[in-house]
Amino acid sequence: MLKEAGTTILEPIMFLEIVSTEESISTILADLGRRRASILNVTVRGIGKIITCEAPLSELLGYSTVLRTITSGTASFSMEFSEYRAMSAVNEMKAIENVRGF
Repeated sequence: MLKEAGTTILEPIMFLEIVSTEESISTILADLGRRRASILNVTVRGIGKIITCEAPLSELLGYSTVLRTITSGTASFSMEFSEYRAMSAVNEMKAIENVRGF
């Protein structure tokens, strides 16, 4: 319906930088994968690692609590707006269903 009208839904994409210990990296990366994140880089800093990625804001609600839980409080993160990006057709339909309630 939206495609026929030439309309696209844009969603805010956030840039994240996550600092963690080596032990938690695989758990964090798995969680980010479930949140539709695109991993940009993983670098070493001292005894820890830094993950830089982008993810839709809608997937990051409550992320600070989740990150503390899955890393036993050893990780921290910062987040800032990156851009608006067109949603995929599948995610567009999910968003419309959530708004409509059916």
